Amino acid sequence: MDMLKNERVNNLTTAVIFGFATFNFFNSVGGMLFGDWFSSGEAWAWSAFWTSLVVYAVLIVVAWWVNSMAKG
Repeated sequence: MDMLKNERVNNLTTAVIFGFATFNFFNSVGGMLFGDWFSSGEAWAWSAFWTSLVVYAVLIVVAWWVNSMAKG
C-alpha cells in the first residue's frame, strides 16, 4: 500500500478506477436504452441499470478510498 502514497501513482490509479466506473455505468445505460430494443425487444432492463448503478457507486467509493491513501 506504500505505492499508493505516491501522489502520481495515486492520481493515476484514481483516474483509472473512476474512468472504468464511468464507462461501465454509461455503457450499461446505453445498452439498456438502445441495445435491448434491437436484440430482444425488452427496453428498460431496470435490473441491469440498478446493478450497474451499485457497481458504479462501489467503484466511486474505492476511488475515493484510494485517493485518500495519499493523504493518510
